[in-house]
Parts: sequence; C-alpha cells; structure tokens
Amino acid sequence: MRFTLKIAIFICCVVATLAVAGVALAQDGTPPPPTPVTRREVTADDVNRIARQMYCPVCENEPLDVCRTAACQQWRAQIGQMLSEGQAEQQIKDYFVARYGVRVLAQPPAQGTSLWLYVLPLAGLLLGGVGVIWLLRRLRLRGVQAGGAPVAPKSSGDEYTDRIERDLKNF
Repeated sequence: MRFTLKIAIFICCVVATLAVAGVALAQDGTPPPPTPVTRREVTADDVNRIARQMYCPVCENEPLDVCRTAACQQWRAQIGQMLSEGQAEQQIKDYFVARYGVRVLAQPPAQGTSLWLYVLPLAGLLLGGVGVIWLLRRLRLRGVQAGGAPVAPKSSGDEYTDRIERDLKNF
C-alpha cells in the first residue's frame, strides 16, 4: 500500500510538471499588439496655452498664438496634433526646442548661457545702487571738507527776516 501511494504521488507530480510546462510552451513569446493611441479632444485654448509660451519662427518677437503667418498656423496645428496624441506640454516644448533652438521659447530656461539673462540685470541693479551710495557719501564728505564751517548768510538788514532765516536753518 505504501508503494502505491508513492507511485500515485510521483505520477501527480509528473502530471503537474507537464501541465505547467505545456502552458509555458503554449506561449509564443511575441508581445501583444499595441493598442491604438487614444486621442483626446483638444480645444483652441489648449493649443493657445502652449503657443503663448513660444515665439513665431518668422516674425520678430511675436507670440505664436497671435501670429497669422502660415508657419505659425502649421506649428499650432502640430501642437494640437501632439496634444491629441497625449503628449505633455513640456514634451511639446522640448520637441520644438530640439528642432528650432531655445529662441522659440518666450521664457528661456535659467540654465547655461541663458542664466546670464537672469543674473545680469540683478547684478547691474546691485552695482548701480552701490555706486550711487558711494557717490553720495563722497559728495557729502567733499562738501564738509571744502567748506569747513558753514558760511553765515549776509544780513539783509531786517531783523525779522534774519530771525526767520536762522530759524529755518536750524530747523
């Protein structure tokens, strides 16, 4: 009886192994077919939200959302198509930057040579403020050194006027 139990367990293990192997061999290894890209409804506001952050490739300093050239119309159509394919705003801007350069962005990134656009105005204001303070102190010191004690104004002869001028000076 013990012998038949061992044989039954052995047969069950062999059958289970063959069943698992059969399922594994039934797989052909090819990936499932790709699902079609779901397109979403894109409005003009969605397109203009991105186009407002970019400049026309043809016109000087004209935002893409208001430019009427054919190139801008094509760019807006391409932005709409990319949005409908599900691409994010940053992906779209990265695509245009890779293709046309950083000059298409209304606000360049604060990195690399574009960082100077953010640093130089602040440095100029700081240096200008320091220069004005230095100049004012220098002029004030020059006035004290040159004149020594302030010169009293000549008397007008009228005691009342002289008194008002002294009071105003001390005020």
